[in-house]
Amino acid sequence: MSNGSALWKGNTWDTGWGSVRLGHHSELTVTTPDGVQSILLNAVGSAFVDAYASETWACMMGAAGSQVVLARREGPTIEVIAEVERIGSVGRVGTADEGPGATIGTHAVRFHPRPGMDQCLLAWEIGVALIDPDRGVVWTHVHGDPDQRVLATTETGVELKGLRSALTIDLTSGEIDSRERENPMAVDRATLAAWRQSIGR
Repeated sequence: MSNGSALWKGNTWDTGWGSVRLGHHSELTVTTPDGVQSILLNAVGSAFVDAYASETWACMMGAAGSQVVLARREGPTIEVIAEVERIGSVGRVGTADEGPGATIGTHAVRFHPRPGMDQCLLAWEIGVALIDPDRGVVWTHVHGDPDQRVLATTETGVELKGLRSALTIDLTSGEIDSRERENPMAVDRATLAAWRQSIGR
């Protein structure tokens, strides 16, 4: 799969090499012929987790959660490999007054496999991260722009574009290769909503 799947509380997901279950109290359990492992996810405000699976591992993040989880077929193992800032995080785009609903309303988690590599790019409302099954999170980049979306991934970089700017990030280092800013323009809410819907927001 290229853009992952939504695993709702109480459901089990067949990854092809095992299964992952999200319990009603946010416990994540991975089961393979080798055994069973579980962790408790801090998923306040998340009725589901976004999930992506390769041939030997899976990556997951709660709809409104900050924890990035990596599950591996070998073992099996399951662990939180990072915590990232979401749009409702205090001190970033949102404020404490907005609560969990601020993140749910702007939910935009996507997974983009890296061409020719056993890695994937995790993109969410205000950032991107490169996930590797052996190294965990290789790098993260918080751009802080809820309108940025991944346009393409190449062998060397990832291209993002929003309403007012575009940037290219080096996939090896996570450094910004280029950044373009457009002239500020007034965009009404209806136009913005239609644009987001057209790109799978």
